[in-house]
Amino acid sequence: MIKYHPNGHLMASCVPTDFLVFASASNLGAYGLAGALAAMNDDIFALPDPSVLRRALNAAAANGLHNGPPLWLDPGTDGIPEDLEEFVVSGIRRMVWEELNPHFPKFY
Repeated sequence: MIKYHPNGHLMASCVPTDFLVFASASNLGAYGLAGALAAMNDDIFALPDPSVLRRALNAAAANGLHNGPPLWLDPGTDGIPEDLEEFVVSGIRRMVWEELNPHFPKFY
């Protein structure tokens, strides 16, 4: 990034890593990583339950945590509405569940 972007020196991380997870928001990347760990360990509970996620996002907004740079106080992460975030988590949970239950037909 530093070499190919005019502001790369301002944007690029200087923290070394063994694996890089690309995501439009850190929470979504974390859900993807949790989904991979859930599938690898045969443990669907490595992922947050969508209802728990919704309660956490609502509690955060109710206590004044901002949803992204515009300083929105609605439930969500980095400008992503809670419905979309819950949809992503539900989709990942579904894929992991189907992987752990091979007799069930896959939706993807």
